[in-house]
Amino acid sequence: MRRYVWLLLCGALLAPPVLAAKPAEKTAEPDARKQELSTELNQFVRDAIDEGLLAPAGSGAARGAASAEASPAGEGSVDIPKAGGAVICGETYPLDFSEFEAAASYADILNYRSQLQVSGEASTDDPRLARAYIALDMGSEAVMNLRNPDSPDEVALREVALLLDGRTRPNVSYFQGFARCHERGEFWLGVALLVDGQSAGTAYVDKWFSEYRHLPLQLRTSVTALAVPALDRTDGRFLSQKMLASFSSNDLRDSTQLQFASAILALGQGSSEAEILIRTFLLQGRFQEEALLTLIRHRRVIDPPLKALLLDSMLLKIEQSKHEEDIRASMKFVLDELSAGSRYMTMMEMAARENMQSDVVQGEIRDHFVSALQRDLTSADPLQNLAAIEALSVETGLLDDHDQRTALYEEATLKAVRLGFASLADELSRKTQPGEAVAEQRATLAYRLKDYPAVFQLAQANPSNPQIGLVAALSAIDANDAAQVQQFTGRLKLDADTVLMLIEHDAASRRWIVPASVYSTAREINDEARAVRVKRVLDLKRAASGEVSGPSPATMAGMGERLMSTRMALESLEGEGN
Repeated sequence: MRRYVWLLLCGALLAPPVLAAKPAEKTAEPDARKQELSTELNQFVRDAIDEGLLAPAGSGAARGAASAEASPAGEGSVDIPKAGGAVICGETYPLDFSEFEAAASYADILNYRSQLQVSGEASTDDPRLARAYIALDMGSEAVMNLRNPDSPDEVALREVALLLDGRTRPNVSYFQGFARCHERGEFWLGVALLVDGQSAGTAYVDKWFSEYRHLPLQLRTSVTALAVPALDRTDGRFLSQKMLASFSSNDLRDSTQLQFASAILALGQGSSEAEILIRTFLLQGRFQEEALLTLIRHRRVIDPPLKALLLDSMLLKIEQSKHEEDIRASMKFVLDELSAGSRYMTMMEMAARENMQSDVVQGEIRDHFVSALQRDLTSADPLQNLAAIEALSVETGLLDDHDQRTALYEEATLKAVRLGFASLADELSRKTQPGEAVAEQRATLAYRLKDYPAVFQLAQANPSNPQIGLVAALSAIDANDAAQVQQFTGRLKLDADTVLMLIEHDAASRRWIVPASVYSTAREINDEARAVRVKRVLDLKRAASGEVSGPSPATMAGMGERLMSTRMALESLEGEGN
């Protein structure tokens, strides 16, 4: 009896291994319903990516979600640094996707995941699963399984996932080091260079075209979708033709990415049908930016309402984004349009955003801002002048340390003066140290507006400027301020024209507060024409003091001539400033 008990006990202990050794037919080959569900899921994900509802291949949003799920805060989180330094070479080439060359859908890796689960091995411990995800252009899932920054293989796979995303600038330095480790890596270096806008990548991709041919279908499709627009920018159409020729007609029919790439190639060859097709992609989130840039690059006209709609859409995207890399592709179009439309306030709002603080982005915004200001300030359209003037009046810091800042402010101040906007001119002058030419124009405008305190302030700030001093002396006569007249005339060089202007203005205002020294100088003028004018003023002055009987009121009509001479003198003064 005891022997039977021991037999039963041993049988119970050995049963799990025996059962596990039995072939798991249902695990190895999913039933029809499981296959159908996985196919539907794969199609749903592809459609959502094409519509821009999901972020493909390790995008900014996907990376954030992946990090949150894979690395809970405070517990086992792993900080994966950028591979910008020296590249550690692995023993084997980590970017060999031949194992998954036949993979075409998510269902193709379900069996592999099931085997990992049965074996009890965590999926994150095997980079093969990440390689399978990359083969299917599922970069965000791949990144979740690449958590070891000390593994050369995992670093390489992660860099490829980020490269395929297309939203960040390629880590060219990493791929250069990687290509030194593995010669086959020159293919991925070529792709990175192309995406970075460097035509040198064409030679690498062409040299290792066999690597491209043996990529799994979806990965080859993703590489093509990245490379063809880049080749279109660098005039590499021959390589684009080779890449697209590697796909069957069924592949082209079933892939929106390949249809878009084919349309770009055809547009470069002058196809009007391709242009119509690309315009349809303007309304699809994933292709919108590249479609727009392609049409602009080939000098196709975009209707203003559509352009405005796209601009508003991209501005909203910039506002909602948290990372600079998420909106890099949109930046040039957005800044070009904002600059062309003199939308300075929007550019300044962009510059102040938290996700716009990198030196590169700040430099791009500043360059567009300055070029628009220069265009508007030199325009003959007063409305464009005013747009630039108002922008500079509220600008706070964007132009700090820019070598054109002083010149822009001086030009804007001069324009404000000539347009008659004294308050804007004052505001602009307070934000910089304008030259004397600007101060002269401001003094003339303030005199016109009878803002005498402003004139006096400018004269005090520019004591050696004779033109401002003369305007200040005339202002003091109008203000009936004998002390100020005495002060400012004392600074002037009393040449014949200056003396005539002062005494005639004194006579026209009937103040008689110009110092006697000025009148003494006037009596010494020998020029016949000027002497006649001096005599008229002196006669009026004596009449006003009661030394001789003054002229009858009717003869005061003659004052028009003297007033005219004063006006002409002021206009000539203003003309010299201009």
